[in-house]
Amino acid sequence: MKQYLRYAACASTGDLDGMAASLQGFPGADVVGRASVAADPLAVALARKLAATGIHVTHNLGQSTIRCELAIKASGAPGHQTAILTGNLQSFGIAEVVDRHVIQPEILRSAGWDVRFALAKDWLANDGKLVSRMLLPRPS
Repeated sequence: MKQYLRYAACASTGDLDGMAASLQGFPGADVVGRASVAADPLAVALARKLAATGIHVTHNLGQSTIRCELAIKASGAPGHQTAILTGNLQSFGIAEVVDRHVIQPEILRSAGWDVRFALAKDWLANDGKLVSRMLLPRPS
């Protein structure tokens, strides 16, 4: 758990070397850089709309299966502060729902991230409303 928290802290600042170092010793750490990422049309479309507002958006921040589909960094901020998780094919591949929807978000929150979920049903119902929700200030 301690290594995972270190990993999440490094990910929030974009410290790729620190992220890789914190994964050393975990089974499969040697293939982390080669992990495939499935196409995520929702993340691509949402990132395009967010970027149009002047927000810096990074796709697939993280390594292995521990990724934020989108990471937001406000102008002038030292690092990413908002993780947007989508219901994509990769997330459905995680065997335990609690890992994806409870444990991963709580670990990110403990490292200082604001975690938000973006669902395709919300995008299809009203994409502008979903974009606005992603841009709301962080709850206090």
